[in-house]
Formats: sequence, C-alpha cells, structure tokens
Amino acid sequence: LAAVISFAAVVTLQQHKAEYKTSEDYLVPPKEIVYTTFGYDNLIADTLWIRLIQDLDVCDPHGQAGVSEYLEHWDQKVQVDDRFQNSDDEALEELLHGEWKPPRCHMGWVYHMLDRITDLSPDFKRAYTAGGLALSIIVDDREGAERFYDKALARFPNDWRLAYHAAYHALYETRKLKKSADLFAQAANNGAPMWLHALAGKLYDRAGLAEMTIRHLQ
Repeated sequence: LAAVISFAAVVTLQQHKAEYKTSEDYLVPPKEIVYTTFGYDNLIADTLWIRLIQDLDVCDPHGQAGVSEYLEHWDQKVQVDDRFQNSDDEALEELLHGEWKPPRCHMGWVYHMLDRITDLSPDFKRAYTAGGLALSIIVDDREGAERFYDKALARFPNDWRLAYHAAYHALYETRKLKKSADLFAQAANNGAPMWLHALAGKLYDRAGLAEMTIRHLQ
C-alpha cells in the first residue's frame, strides 16, 4: 500500500510540474493529492513538512517571477490615504510614510507547500504558526503570508498568537490598518494582553474609524 501511495504521489507531482512552472527541486503536489492518500493524510503531510523545512528560506523561480505581478497591483509603492490624521506615535508615522520596499517572493514554493500540508492535515497547528512566520519574515512572501494566516484563523479563530502574528503582518508588511486593528482586537478577545485593545483603538483612529476607537478604549 505504501508503494502504491508513493507511486501516486510521484505521478501527481510530475503532472503538476508543467502547471506550476518551477524547477525539479521545488515541485508542489497538486490540490488533488487529498484524494489519493488512501487515508494516510497526516503521514503524507508530515513527509511534505520534513521536505519543506529543509528549504524554508527558498523563493523558487515561480515565486520570484510573481513579484512583478504583485508590483503592478501595488503601483510600485504604498499610498497613504489623505483622510488619515497625523498620529503622535512617531514609530507608526515612520512606518506608514517610510520607504516601501517590494517583497522578495510572491506566492512561491513555501506558500504552496504549506497550503498542501494544511489541506492534508487541517489541525497541524505547528505548520500554521511556524509557516506563517516563515512566509512573512524569512521568505518575505507578503500575499502568501496573508492568505495563509487567513486560512489558519479560519481553522483556529480563538488562537490569539496566530491572530497577533497575522495582525503584525497586516500592519508592518501589507500596511492594512483596519485589518490589523481587527486582528489585534481578535487576539485581545481571546486571551492576549489587554493592551492590544488600546493598540487596536489607535489603529482604528489612524484609519478614520472613530467609533471603533471609542469602543475599544472603553
């Protein structure tokens, strides 16, 4: 049975190679792999995880090529909305008005491997916690990290650490103030330090949402 599973995995990888457009070293199983595991979902997820952590800092050719697409949507830089009021928080002002650098990777091999691993093993929390940080900080795959954190929180909505990491990513990497505030509030509501409510309130204020600011400060 193990031989049959291995053969099916190899066949699906080869079929998927042309679609993913990457090198032999960084193949990604297709999403259909969940139908060919013969009940060994967690075992295959563990195997893919072991493969992934050997090259957790790699942005493959596919991910590097995707950066140009990402830049087209961002119009080369982040624009700050004119309705935002000035803040007395110098660090926040420096963040929002500072030079924006393009990401190093976009929807690369690490993201797709993490997506497949958590498709096979949806409760593999270590993959969510370590994988999200790797995408955000190590690989600098900003959209991949955002999508992966969304997937993680859909599965573990009450895990405040996941919400906190996702909020950090939204604030510092994609600069989405309201989303960051929502996530900091979600973390605070699920056991994180209560001062995160004040941080969420400050971000809501910075985004022009005074009512939400008052609610969280109260």
